[in-house]
Amino acid sequence: MKVVLLSLFNLVLVTKGFLPPRGFAARYEGRHAQTAKKMANGLLRFPISQTLPEVIKGVHLPLEESLPRKILRIADVNFATTLGVGGYLFGTYGLGLFGLDGVGLISDQLLHKKKKEGSLNLAVEYFKQKASLGDELPEDYKYFGNDDFPRQLLLLLKNNPFFASALTYNDGWELKSYDENESSPSLYLRLMRTLTGVGHRVNVKFTDGLEAIKSIQICDDLEGRIMMEVKGDTRDPKEIAKIKDYASSALYNLIFYSSCIHAMIHVLHYLFTSAMAMSTRGFRDMNRWAEVFDDNVAIKYIQVGQLLIRDPPSDDSMDTAFLTGADGFGSSQEVRPILGALLEKWGECASADEFLDCMLHKSIKRGNKHGILGEFFEHAALIPDFASQFVKALQEVDREEFQESEKKLKTYLRSCGDFKRDTDEKTDKFSVAAWIELMCLTGIMHGTTLSYSRLVAIPGVLRWRNIQSSKWDRADLSLLSGGLGTIVGMEPKRFVMTSELEDLKKLGDKSPLLRVLTQYNDKATELKKAYQKKLKNSPDFLRNGFTLTDYCEDGFDGKQLTIASYI
Repeated sequence: MKVVLLSLFNLVLVTKGFLPPRGFAARYEGRHAQTAKKMANGLLRFPISQTLPEVIKGVHLPLEESLPRKILRIADVNFATTLGVGGYLFGTYGLGLFGLDGVGLISDQLLHKKKKEGSLNLAVEYFKQKASLGDELPEDYKYFGNDDFPRQLLLLLKNNPFFASALTYNDGWELKSYDENESSPSLYLRLMRTLTGVGHRVNVKFTDGLEAIKSIQICDDLEGRIMMEVKGDTRDPKEIAKIKDYASSALYNLIFYSSCIHAMIHVLHYLFTSAMAMSTRGFRDMNRWAEVFDDNVAIKYIQVGQLLIRDPPSDDSMDTAFLTGADGFGSSQEVRPILGALLEKWGECASADEFLDCMLHKSIKRGNKHGILGEFFEHAALIPDFASQFVKALQEVDREEFQESEKKLKTYLRSCGDFKRDTDEKTDKFSVAAWIELMCLTGIMHGTTLSYSRLVAIPGVLRWRNIQSSKWDRADLSLLSGGLGTIVGMEPKRFVMTSELEDLKKLGDKSPLLRVLTQYNDKATELKKAYQKKLKNSPDFLRNGFTLTDYCEDGFDGKQLTIASYI
């Protein structure tokens, strides 16, 4: 059955333009080299332009790298992930996944159901069957929370780096989705200005430690005037209901915002892993380590270009691209230049600290008095020393080959179109250590998508895609299935600083690289164990623990601080 599902899913990827036909898993240098060359020359009937989209215009792999090699990179898949996602999507869409007539196993059964509490339970239960959630959780653990939206908003803003990056400070923490007079808008506000639809202009103010909501302000969708403002300490049941109602709208806004940044991490990892794999081809041990990162990363990049960010349709059909389509989250092509500018900023970063300075408010630092992102910073604190020690280990193995690989890495990334367009050879401060720091940090960040992505299956949140309709439509269910599909297919042990993957063990017990990996694998695991033990005693654990379990042991509640954006 597994073989059948995998074959079916690969067929979908080919027919939808996500993968080249069968046979391309072989290396370019191997027996399929001529086939690859023919495909690159357009001699096979396959839409080459769809295999390598520019998610961000002007950003691409080096033009000097052969097209066959780029195509073959897409076939470097993680079969555990492909199988998991394929089985999930087939069960969700049924024959409709192939563009064929037939009853979808999940989506058609939810279509036109009323938007009410429990109306998406079929999708939720199916997800719980398909995702690897572990068997350590108590029976009364709520995998999708308890609809306490104000509490979920507070927990995610305080613990999730995507959500926390949306915060600004003005006499207290603020989540500002609308302000027509703001001349220096935050990234969150700029992206929110692209979001159309009703009910998204929600501004929320918080106490300093994010313990409570101080007020929620709702602005008119046409004129922008303030329609209502509710104080967070109200005891009026009607006012409390309004806070809950609009906190769920704020959560929807944050899913959209976080998904935009999430998509750019996929682009960054596509460039980074391709660069490292190509640059280390002359250094066997370094290349063996580098190849661990790129499994499934290219195919995820392709999916970003097919499903999330793509050109609008040429006809009057629905634009269901999740991030750039009016029938996705409800945004438009205006998202692209904003995200392109963000990616360029990331291209200028040469350390994890520089990346964090780019993304977070200046008051959100490790050990900040507000306690924001406390556990995230515990893991981030390991990164600089890990990068330094790993570079020393690489130099210990072969200093000359290391220096050559580092030089090639910098050249490769400067050749990725506009990604580093303002960086020349003399001013390029990038390094292998910088690559390691940024991959580790963004890998940890990527792992935290596994919590907030569950929000798309909560009716009270998803309804804000089209709050004016009382029933679920195709676009709603597409967003639901796509959102849950991004958090299915986790492979155990594929976490940041891992030493436990079989491909890494091939380095040998005496390898300096494996020695460093094992040391930091153990440090990261100890952090997770200590946090998990503490979390189980938290009053939020059973009710809203899904917002907090990202930093637990690998696989707990289906979570993982992913080594790269392979899911």
